[in-house]
Amino acid sequence: MEEDPEEIEESAFEVEEEWGSVDSQFADEFDEEEEPEDEPEDEHESIAADPPVHSYRGPREKVIFSINPAFYPVSSSYVLSTFAALLLVMIIAYFNGGFLLSLGCALVTFVPSVIKHIRHIHTIFTLTTIKLEVSEGLFSKSTRNIPLRHIQDVAVRENFKERLLGIGDIIVDTPSMESRLILNNVNNPRHYADLILEQLERWI
Repeated sequence: MEEDPEEIEESAFEVEEEWGSVDSQFADEFDEEEEPEDEPEDEHESIAADPPVHSYRGPREKVIFSINPAFYPVSSSYVLSTFAALLLVMIIAYFNGGFLLSLGCALVTFVPSVIKHIRHIHTIFTLTTIKLEVSEGLFSKSTRNIPLRHIQDVAVRENFKERLLGIGDIIVDTPSMESRLILNNVNNPRHYADLILEQLERWI
């Protein structure tokens, strides 16, 4: 008995529709399983890591510290300039000298303090694993270096007032007394002197 060709085509079409629906069902389930769930962001990932304590100048040189002198001398200079400016303004006002003259004289009294402030900003004491460096100056810059292997002794000098303020001088001696280096007005000088001595131990 021969089968009708139209019935064969209809049965084949029904089979294809069933397999197509099965394939789409499996595809939908697979997509649902593959979708990654949004993981909560770690709060610590958004926080930037702390900068390294040491910076590098070369393949063998590492900066241990780089500091400015204490601000105390500059602040004292500003206080004196303020008192001098007030005194001048009072004297000029007493003689009816005028506002512009008072302002000009007051500004002039702050010039030495501003110059001292600029020098303070551009005076930098730097210790690396190889040398001790003092850099000074803005327009005409001078830099003095002493290799650590040439340092013979490190001392701290503080008077009574400086001890109360927590500042002092670090004196670095070498075999040649002409190359003595003094780091003036350093905050917490004993701490930085100890850092220098720790680096000297690497060269002993």
